[in-house]
Amino acid sequence: MRRRRAGRSPSQTTARRRKAAQEEACAPDHAGLGRGSRGSDPAPAPEDEVEEAEPAGEKLPPFVPVDDRKIPQFSSDKVQTIDLEAGSERPSERVLDQHFARITPKITDCVITASRYGDVGSGRLAVQLRLLPSGKVESVSVKAPASLNVWGIVPCARKAVYDHRFPGYDGPSVGVDFAVDVD
Repeated sequence: MRRRRAGRSPSQTTARRRKAAQEEACAPDHAGLGRGSRGSDPAPAPEDEVEEAEPAGEKLPPFVPVDDRKIPQFSSDKVQTIDLEAGSERPSERVLDQHFARITPKITDCVITASRYGDVGSGRLAVQLRLLPSGKVESVSVKAPASLNVWGIVPCARKAVYDHRFPGYDGPSVGVDFAVDVD
């Protein structure tokens, strides 16, 4: 994404380009004659570059990170109660992969939002979650390198995973790991 130089509006940048083009048109050529003195029209202004910047007057709202304080952290050390009456079913890898594919764009949105506020590096977000037989995520942890532990990416990713609903199954709760690579 291109960003314009600080302190100049698009109209100021365009005006500076036109002025430079006019000065060039009137500058003497190698024969000592002014280019504009031959009776020709001044050279046209160079095409304006497309600038992908925030429109003037539309600033980003202040950054407010996602509040993930009510989302339990995943812990493999947590004692589990096993219901002996429950079945032995577990979610299949295929079903889990399908649901991870639905969660990944939400995590990518977290990274995109963060990039609007500052530099975001690359790396891998390692996600661990405990899935209840009802399909609800009981707890989730996201580990990130320092380059991705900025602008609320981790709490936003935790919330994206925690809010997702997996299909129910007849069996005990399971711990699940997956990762999202950010380039």
